[in-house]
Amino acid sequence: MSRIRTLAARALAVTSASALMLFAVIPQASAATTSLNASGNGAEEVPAAVASDTVAASLDIDTSTGKITYMVSFQGTEPAVAGHIHKGKAGVAGPVVVPLDEAVVNAAGTGTVTVDKSLAAAIAADPGSYYVNVHTASHPAGAARGQLAAAAGPAPTAVNAGTGGQFAASHSERGGVSTLVLLLGGLLLGVGGIGALTVRRRNS
Repeated sequence: MSRIRTLAARALAVTSASALMLFAVIPQASAATTSLNASGNGAEEVPAAVASDTVAASLDIDTSTGKITYMVSFQGTEPAVAGHIHKGKAGVAGPVVVPLDEAVVNAAGTGTVTVDKSLAAAIAADPGSYYVNVHTASHPAGAARGQLAAAAGPAPTAVNAGTGGQFAASHSERGGVSTLVLLLGGLLLGVGGIGALTVRRRNS
C-alpha cells in the first residue's frame, strides 16, 4: 500500500509540474512579441506619389531574437521593386532600417527578416517613429507609405482582394494553440487535484 501511495504521489507531482510548465509557456512566448499594423497610400509619401496606390502591413516583432515576421500588401499601377521599414515620423522621409522582400510584397505573402535586437526593441517601443513603404519604377522614392502603430484588433485587410487573411490567419492559429495549452494545463491541474483528494481520503 505504501508503494502505491508513493507512486500516486509521484504521478501527482509530475502532473502538477507539467501543468505549471504549460501555463508558463504562454507568457514567456508572448511577452517578447509586439504586433504592429500600418496602412496608407501614395499621398502620404514624401514627396507625394499617386494617392490611389495603397499599402497595408502587419508585423510581429520578437524583441528577444530580433526576428520580424511581416505581411505587406501593395496595390498600385505597377509592381513593387522594393519594400522597406524606414525610420521617420509622419511627413518625414527617413532612412531605410529594415529591407523587405519585394517578391513577398508583390505576392502579399508572409516573410521574415532578422535584425539587431536593439533595433527590434526600438521599433516595438516607438512604432510611430517608423513607417512601411513600397517603391516602384515610376516612384523610386516611394509609391505608398503607412506609419506603424500598435495593432488594435485584427490585422488590416490587404487591399488586394482575398490576400489579407493569410497573416491574420496565422495570428488566429497561434491564438488557438495558446487556448489549447491553457485548456490542457487546466485539465492536468484538475486531474492532479482530484488525485490528491483521493489519496488523502484513502489515508484518512
